[in-house]
Amino acid sequence: MVNAEDGGRKLQARYGDVAQNIMRRVYELEAAANLAEMAKVLDAHCHSLTGDRDGQIAVRLSGHMRLVFSPADEPLPIKEDGGLDWGAVTEIVIEEIVDYHGQRRHR
Repeated sequence: MVNAEDGGRKLQARYGDVAQNIMRRVYELEAAANLAEMAKVLDAHCHSLTGDRDGQIAVRLSGHMRLVFSPADEPLPIKEDGGLDWGAVTEIVIEEIVDYHGQRRHR
């Protein structure tokens, strides 16, 4: 986890005004018992990605900036219909912070 003081300064230096939103989303993700709970945070706009990002999930930071992550549960919890069981996802790996609409990437 990011140390709020030291990590906050580093995030601020790298991401500017988006840093506070990054920390808030990370705290929300940590507090959620599973991914289904995170989906209830309306302003996060938690959503599955498709195409070359199939299997990844994103939450909104600001504008087009997204925090992109992947489920890390082993084995991956899959429902009978083949979809991801969001209620059983309890571990994630943060992949990147990106404006995938404009392709500005931060790893």
